[in-house]
Amino acid sequence: MIVTNNSELAEKVRLLRVHGSQPKYFHKTIGINSRLDTLQAAILLAKFKYLEKWTIERQKKAERYQFLFQDLSSSVNGFKLPAIQYQNRHIFHQYVIRAPERDRLKEF
Repeated sequence: MIVTNNSELAEKVRLLRVHGSQPKYFHKTIGINSRLDTLQAAILLAKFKYLEKWTIERQKKAERYQFLFQDLSSSVNGFKLPAIQYQNRHIFHQYVIRAPERDRLKEF
């Protein structure tokens, strides 16, 4: 599901939804056309009421990570935290950092 108040983005998503064709059988881009079966839709419908709560919990955890990692991001060359654009609301499905020596970090 995609929700937006940006008309350009909405049009782009609509285009992707129908295999990128507009008009029918004339493809402006490569898109997809996937459908939920009844069981997947029922599960998502049941989960939907928790979405805001889960989002807030992830945002709080991300704030904590931002605080804990802020010194590294300014002192270690190449270490980067997720960029959060002021006009957007990040849901932090994943909190991804960039580290110059990721394999060493992973081992540590």
